[in-house]
Amino acid sequence: MLPEIHTERLVIQPMDEGHFEDIFNLDSRPEVVEFIHGKVLPIQEQKTQLLWHIEEAKKHRGLGLGVFYSKEDGRFVGRGNLNHIRNKKQVHLGYRILPEEWRKGYATEVCQAFLQYGFRELNLEKIFGLTHPKNTGSQKVLEKCGLKYEGKKEAYDTVCHFYAKYNPFI
Repeated sequence: MLPEIHTERLVIQPMDEGHFEDIFNLDSRPEVVEFIHGKVLPIQEQKTQLLWHIEEAKKHRGLGLGVFYSKEDGRFVGRGNLNHIRNKKQVHLGYRILPEEWRKGYATEVCQAFLQYGFRELNLEKIFGLTHPKNTGSQKVLEKCGLKYEGKKEAYDTVCHFYAKYNPFI
């Protein structure tokens, strides 16, 4: 499970069932899930997936899902992950942010925090970022955080653009 991580403007907390309302609000927005599963999933399916991810996080030291809130006023900003790519050993980072919080630098801030934590605390050799081929916004965020494009590969039952960064501390 992820620990609590602080950035300049955010507190990233380990996700638990108490965060479901904020997550449902986020994941029920078509513009948020457009490049993830292409459609808003029914609430019960969202809940089943989240419960599965929370249980999976307990099996992997230091990895999992997190929710992030503004330090300034406590408002919910989004959710993120540092976890294994499904059915693979590689670790990837990801994020989803409320549309009203887009273009404020939060995605970059969260990605940098996950990279720092994954490299310094978990001593991971390499961290991946995956995007939908048309999600140029997230591709720019990953590149800004130092991840390099490695090509198209299949993950999560679709073809993704894979980006990666090696641990600069080892």
